[in-house]
Order: sequence, then C-alpha cells, then structure tokens
Amino acid sequence: MRFLPEKLLDVAVRDGQIVARYLTDRDRAWIEALRDAVEAAVGLPRAEVEDRLAMALAVGGGLARRALSAFLLGGWYGYETAAAVDPRRLREVVFVEAGRAGPAAERRDVMARAAASLGIGGTDAERALFADLPAARRLVAEPSQPSTPDLIERYNLALAQGLLLRAQRVRVAVSSGFKAVLRYARLARLVSVVEPDRAGGGVIVRVEGPLSLFRVTTKYGLALASWLPALTRAPGWRLVADVVVRGRRARYAASHHDPIGSTHAEPRRFDSAVEEALFRGLARVAPRWHVLREADPVQVGGRVLCPDFTVEDPAAGVRVPVEVVGFWTPEYLADKVSVAASLPPDARWVLCIDEDLCDRAGPLPEGPVLRFRRRIDPVALAALLEEVTMARSDRSIR
Repeated sequence: MRFLPEKLLDVAVRDGQIVARYLTDRDRAWIEALRDAVEAAVGLPRAEVEDRLAMALAVGGGLARRALSAFLLGGWYGYETAAAVDPRRLREVVFVEAGRAGPAAERRDVMARAAASLGIGGTDAERALFADLPAARRLVAEPSQPSTPDLIERYNLALAQGLLLRAQRVRVAVSSGFKAVLRYARLARLVSVVEPDRAGGGVIVRVEGPLSLFRVTTKYGLALASWLPALTRAPGWRLVADVVVRGRRARYAASHHDPIGSTHAEPRRFDSAVEEALFRGLARVAPRWHVLREADPVQVGGRVLCPDFTVEDPAAGVRVPVEVVGFWTPEYLADKVSVAASLPPDARWVLCIDEDLCDRAGPLPEGPVLRFRRRIDPVALAALLEEVTMARSDRSIR
C-alpha cells in the first residue's frame, strides 16, 4: 500500500482547518502529460529517469505534480535489476579472475574471462556488473494500470491516508453500509468506541489516532490509514480528525462528497447463501416482517454489534436483530454464543445456529434460538419472531 510522506501532502491550514488540495478532472491534462513522461522513461536507469522527470516537473512545478510523480513511481511503476546474470555473482567471478591474472592484466581481458566462465557475452557482462545499484536499476511498469479518473481518486485517497497517519483522534459517522466498516476496524485492531447515531441513524465510531497513544507507533498509524478504503465504500460517510501536520494542530474533515476513491471491492449483499435464502423466504411467507439488510447496531456492554440483518414490523414499530451462525471457526462461534448469553433478558434478539455447530457451541444461551440444517425455515423464523414480540409485550403489560 502506498502512502504519501508528510513533505508531499498537498494541504493548506486556514483558521485551524486543513484544506486538502484534491485532484479533480480539471487536472486531467497535466496528469496525462506526466504519465506520458513516465511511460517514455520505461527501461531507462533510475538516474536518467529522475533527470527526465525533474525537467518535466520544472515546467509548471507544484507540489501536486511532485507528489503524483512519487505516487506513480511507487504504485504502478518500479525499478528492477535488469541483468543477464546476478551482478553479485558476476563481481565474485571478476574478483577471482583479477586475482589470477595479476596486477598487470587489462580490465577488458579480466571481464572477457569472467563473461566466458558464466556463459555470457562481454557487453552483457559490462551491463550487469553494477546493474543492482539503485541508480542503475531500470524503470518497469505493471501490466494493468488505473485509468486517469481512477488514478485521481486513488491519489486523493493516499492524500487523506497521509493525514490520518498523523491523527490524534478521529470521529466517523456512517449512515449505512457500516457492517463492513466495523468489521475492518476490528480486523485492524483500532482503539475505538462505537455508538448508535441517534441523530442521523447508523453508527458513530470514535477512533484514537497514533499521536494520542502513549507510544506513537507507525504500525498503528498504518492500520488507521488502511481502514479508510473500507470507510469510503460506505454511503454517506463523514469523518473529522484532529491532525498534527508540519508541526501544526488542525482539524481535517472529509466526507462522501470529496473525490476520494477506494481500493476495496464492493461489499457483497449477502454474506452467505443461507442468509440470501432466508431474506427471500421470509419476505414471501411473512410479508408483515420487512427484512432490512443493513442491521441496527446493538449495544452489548462495551461493544456495539451489527447482526446479519434486522427484521421490522413497521405497523407495530417492532425491530428484531437476527444473527445467523453457520460454518465458522470455533473462536467465532464461542464469541457469538458469549455475546448472546450476555444480552439482557428482555432484549429482542434471534440467534439462528446450524445444527452441526450446536454440539461444539457448548451450552446455548436462554432465549430465542432457532436451529437449522443447511437452510433456515422462514415459517419457523416468523413463528419465533411472533413469540419474541408477544413475550416482550406481556412483560411490558405486567
């Protein structure tokens, strides 16, 4: 993954606010001219590539051009050693041949004998001798490269990630699609607190940044920056971060309105065939219940969980989270059962668990548990939902 160093972050600080100078379609002309210059340098040694790009960047200049040049070279172009033989092996052979020939030997004779012993020509030997030095490595391009619009969005993403690397704290609001956002936050092991967004719907995620920790760790900063592509996939996302950039503290705000791309694939609508069949079956046999693919977050102690989906009876104003536990690891299963067991007695929550996992799960929690084999019976689920809501109504009456 490619991040921009602080010196290449094209930003301004005005009245305590960070203004990120994102690329837009208006920059297309000079971006394509820069790409043409880089493409024309493919196959040349690094020293010559840098000289050519320095001349190209001198025309017009600007931090954005230098930053994009570095981003291109670090992302879709790179340098490799181009040699007929391993340069280190060739130098070893040249050293041995020079020792045998003595101090009076001509260089070309030593090189010729070394080349012959390795089965290559003299010209190839000369080119390979120091081909692994940084300045001599040659520019290569990856076969598949992003289009100019994609490149603009990925550059803007890298700019935003470069700012998050220097964040003290981050506040994120996501109105939908937050299940994947929270999943990636857990995978990245971010220090975060998740709470329902009662004003806008969805969730609010408060994340500690690397500069807020007792020990500032590059690893944590990279994890936070790597989380951003998952966030930018979510519709209606918003982010506010307190950032230290170039020695100044300022606030950085970004949202789905900004031209920031994502390197993450579009999330699947259903996590499994079991979920998809249940979604369609329940809508067919129990139209009273509306299946909401984007589940309500549920607070359990210090955790906010996102069940697989939520079912709703709009007329009665009832919403019930439904969690499907199919074929997963023992650790995952134990965690799900533990969470279900910790729910308060009057909580509306339905746990659907595969029969093959019941023996491995240990004691199942008291409450609405629906066992299934291969597929969940939508009729049985609808009956259990009725039971759950009726039991809750009886308790409220008493």
